[in-house]
Amino acid sequence: MSEQSSQAGGFSPITLVLLVGVIATFAMLVLRWREPEPTRESAPLVAPIDEELPDAGDSFIPNLPPVPDLARDRAARTASDSVDPATDALAQEMRLVHEARLVMEEDPREALDLLEQHRQRFPEGALTEEREAYAILAMIRTGAPDGEVERRFTDLVADHPGTSFAPAIREAIAARTEERQRP
Repeated sequence: MSEQSSQAGGFSPITLVLLVGVIATFAMLVLRWREPEPTRESAPLVAPIDEELPDAGDSFIPNLPPVPDLARDRAARTASDSVDPATDALAQEMRLVHEARLVMEEDPREALDLLEQHRQRFPEGALTEEREAYAILAMIRTGAPDGEVERRFTDLVADHPGTSFAPAIREAIAARTEERQRP
């Protein structure tokens, strides 16, 4: 009965001895495998800068292009040399259309002026669809004649079939027509 109580309530003496041995072995391995502290006597991994490195010969040096003098090159370049004309034109187009969008609510006539500048400077530009769509919306806001608005809208849809601006423009035309019919 004493054997059953000692096994049921805890570990047998043999199990305890084995467990202590495993823990002691693990502790010794952990302590032994620690990195040794560097000492002054250990050899340096990298040669000091003031010492000469051994000559490996010309075959060791790769054939590299000369290192450019960026400060001198930057001063020599002009602004026009560093800007791609196509990128610059697109940036100018974007600025005009963006400015027109910003002023559309407060001053649709100013928006129309900016979009007309865009039309004159970039008649076949990358943002012609946007220019025409915003011009039509600005025309509606300024009270331009219906025939002119309709003609411009028809031209937009003919030049850019499937334009994503068509629903917004149709809605603006319908709202203007509804507003005019109110007593």
